[in-house]
Order: sequence, then structure tokens, then C-alpha cells
Amino acid sequence: MTLDPNRDPAVVAAPRDTVGRYLTRPWCWRGAVAALLLLAGYVAGIGTRAIPLDGHEVFVVQTAQEMNTRGDFIVPYFNGEPRLTKPPLSYWLTWLVASIAGDPNHIAPWQGRVPSIAAGIGLVATALWLGALLFDRATGLLAGLLLTLSAGFFSYTHDARPALLYAFWCALGYTAFAAAWKAADHSRQLLGCYAMWVAYALAILTKGPQLPAMLLAGNIVFCALAGGFRRGLSMLHPVTGLLLTACLTLPWWFAVHASLDGTGLSGSQLSGSLLAPSMALDFYYFYRTPQLLLPWLLLIPFGFVLFSKRERSDASLLLWLWVSVAALILDFGPQQRWFYMLPLLPALCVLTAAGTLAVLRRDASWIWIHAAWRWVFLPLHALLALGALLWIAVSNEGAGYGNTVGAAAAAGALTVVFCAALILRRGRTITPLGDLAALGVMYGIALAAVSDTRWLWSQDRFERPRLARIAREAADPDTPILSWGINPNGYVYYAGRKITVLASPDDFNRFLAEKRYGELIVLMLKRDLKLLPENLEQEVLAGMPGDADEATVVARLRDEALMRVIP
Repeated sequence: MTLDPNRDPAVVAAPRDTVGRYLTRPWCWRGAVAALLLLAGYVAGIGTRAIPLDGHEVFVVQTAQEMNTRGDFIVPYFNGEPRLTKPPLSYWLTWLVASIAGDPNHIAPWQGRVPSIAAGIGLVATALWLGALLFDRATGLLAGLLLTLSAGFFSYTHDARPALLYAFWCALGYTAFAAAWKAADHSRQLLGCYAMWVAYALAILTKGPQLPAMLLAGNIVFCALAGGFRRGLSMLHPVTGLLLTACLTLPWWFAVHASLDGTGLSGSQLSGSLLAPSMALDFYYFYRTPQLLLPWLLLIPFGFVLFSKRERSDASLLLWLWVSVAALILDFGPQQRWFYMLPLLPALCVLTAAGTLAVLRRDASWIWIHAAWRWVFLPLHALLALGALLWIAVSNEGAGYGNTVGAAAAAGALTVVFCAALILRRGRTITPLGDLAALGVMYGIALAAVSDTRWLWSQDRFERPRLARIAREAADPDTPILSWGINPNGYVYYAGRKITVLASPDDFNRFLAEKRYGELIVLMLKRDLKLLPENLEQEVLAGMPGDADEATVVARLRDEALMRVIP
């Protein structure tokens, strides 16, 4: 079975799907797309100014700042040392945003997140396009809605790491392949093919070649299974495509290699150190990937309906191959990170949306599914949202975990919205897009209530900037800031200075003797203070709230004997 390139997805709508019929009207479709993209921008942007950077985000923002300070946009530096773990595209885009909207020497957290926000909106647009291309407009719209209100989207649009930018380029690449496969004429096919290669080249410059290679493998398997291997392989234009990708990506690798005297990349992630396979297969990416689609987990089983004889198609085969091939190959990798599957989130959303609509468009013989949808599925999701907010409302406001009044008001608003949606329903017509849009409003309000609270992002994330600023203010220009026993990455950006990492208590006296400092400012665990050399006078300047022994503190250490001899 092959896809019919002459099929018009705009007119595919079952008679039971009222919203789907409306989407055949151009103005309705354009208005729905615009509304969804605006919602995506709202969800992606809310709270981003108030949330401090975490330790991983600091890598991007601080590296972009140090690139600007050094005037070197080839070799990334972090905390004064070369950072050879990621390609530079996310650093370049962060620097560009700061140059346009601020000061690239002092990049604000929200400026570091703008590339992720833009990539997130682009990811929603990609899901819309992919769903409409392979199925129909209703599927595309539902896929975009599920993605917009998913945990993966919300978490990583609020994160300056390159994960979502990488996901966007990869998703754009495989969607361009689908467009090329569906194209009715050679020129459109060629355009889709080379758009795929350019998107994968940009993905490689963002985070590396791993996912693009896996997606290309999925494309090749699809061509073989769909009965058009030669046509599919020729459509990929592998020789010219690889040459184009090499022309866009290799110059930077060669430039970095030359800048580091030809030896700096050895053993680094940029040299491929993470590409070594592992034989410990535990199917991690099969059972953890659905976490990205929270809170829509109950919809995912509907995607398996597309395997049935009635619903089976090349479109569903292609989507399942992308997801399963990537998950299987990643399972043989040396690391387990659930967000590595973010690039497959649009494909997973399209599968889920297509399966859901396929089930709910069934005839009256499937009335039990319609009843379960209305009286079990919808109330369950609504109660989940209300329960989460009510839990926030009764949590300890004094500890900084949420605003009680705001959360209670939001929970009340959600109750009103849900009851109004039930009251305003007319007849027995199943309108899954309308139902899920009502739930979407509820989840949107929930996200607005908790988007910038410590309950959602952890208290430590809000306390690190405070400790870093105290350390910076306590240290004069000649006093070093050190760290021992903790990861200093989350503090470097807010301290605005280099933080030197020490390995053992003996390093303190060695550092004092070699550098001739009588005073040090140290970030460390409070429990480790008793392990310091006895000749050092200790003064705790500040600490994180919580367990006394495990709390990170800022301490001033003095060697009075050394201070007396330093001129």
C-alpha cells in the first residue's frame, strides 16, 4: 500500500466529527492554526522571566557570554575552559538574541530561553503540518494541541538547553521527508528532500548527528517495507544530500580542531566519545518516552488502533518506524535521558491524535467507546488537573511552594470551565477536538498557576542565585571563589566570576600557599566543614534551607598566619 499523492486531506472528515467538517473551510483552518500557535507561544513563554537558570542552562548562557567576551565564536568556553561537549548553534543563537534585545556580556535568563521558545512554537507548527499531510486537518490540529499542552513541551520551552532546538530541526527534517514522499511532482519532491538535509545539518550543528542518522535509518526501512525502496532511496538523493550536510557542518569542526592545535578534540564528546554502543538493552526509551506526552497518557493506546486492518496505512507505518527505530537504537547507547526522544514528540502526537480520531469516528456500534470518552476519560483528566492545583493550594506557602490564593482561584476557575463545558454540550455528537480544547483550557490555567513556582522547579533552583551573589559580594577582586564537593556550574553565571574546583581538603592549604591568599570564599556542603584543615578559621555566610548537613553553604575561610605575612 502506498500513499495517494492526489488525496486532498482538507476534505477528509467523518460525519460524526463536526469540528473536522468546519476545518475544510479555509478561514476556519487558518483561524484554528493561528489560535493554536498563539496558545503555544503563551505556554512556552509564561514564567520564563521569573525562573532562575539551572545548572545545565548555565552552560549555554555562560558559554555565549564568554564567547562574546573573548571575541572567539569558534571554540566554546565555560568557566575559562574549553567546553567541547556540544556544537555551537545554540550558543550563537543565544548571543544573537542578547545582541538584539540586551547586552551580550550580561545575557538574561529569558534571552537564553528565546531559542527554545521559538523552537517549541516551530515544533507545534511541524506537528500541525505532519498531521494534516499524512492524515487530515483535524488530526494535525489535535496533534498540535496535544504537543502544546504536554510535559515535554512545557518543560523544555522553559529551558535554555539545546534539546528543543535539536528536536525542532530533527522534526522539520522528517516532516520534509514525508512531504517529499507525498509530493505529486518532481520539483516539490526535490524541495522536500533537500529541506530535510538542511534541517538535519542544522540539527548536527545544534547537538550532533545521532538522531538525524536514526531518522534516516527509519526512512530507509520504510522505503523497503512500503514496496518502494528504489524510489525512496533515489528520492533521498543520498550522495548530494550528504555532500550538502558536510559543507554546512564540517567547516566548524575543522576550525575548532585547528584552533586547539589539532589535539583539543581528542576524547571529547565532539569527537564522538558518546557514540560507543552499550549492550545493556532494557527498553528504557520505550517505557519512558510516553512521559513526554503527560498528561495525555490515556490517549496513547489509541495510537495502536492504526495497526488494525481498517486503519492501517503507509502514514502510520512511517510514524511508528521513526519512533521505534530511534527508541531501539538509543537503547543501545551509553546514556539514558528521556528527553533524547523529544525530536519524536510531534510524530508521537500525530500517532496519538490519528488513533483517537479513528476510534471516536466509529459508527454507533462503538457507542460504548463514546460513553467511556464522555463519562470516564474527560472527567478523569479534569479531576487530575483540579487535584494537582488543589494540592498546591494546601501546600506550605511559607516554604515557597506555590501561591495558595492564586492556586485556589485557579482551581475554582477550572471547575467553572469544566462545568460550563458539560452544560453547553449539545446532543450526542462526539466532538473530540472540542472536548480536548476544553481540557486544554483547563491545563493552560493550571500551567499559568504553577509556571514560576518553586513547587514545579525545585527550591534549590531559586536558592543557587542567592548564594552565588552572596559569594560574589563577599569576595574582593583578589579573593578567589572556590567550590569543593559540589557541582559549581549552577553558580558560575550568577557569581559572574570563575569558580575554581578543589578535589580534597588538603587543596585548601596548597591553594593558600601557592596563590598567597589569606582568605577564601568557598561553596561547599555544610557537613564537610568539619573536614577542613584546623588552621583555617571558618565563617558561614549563608546556606540553603533544608537539611542542616546536606545544605550547600557559602563559607569564608581565613588563615590568620598567612594573612600576617602577606604584604
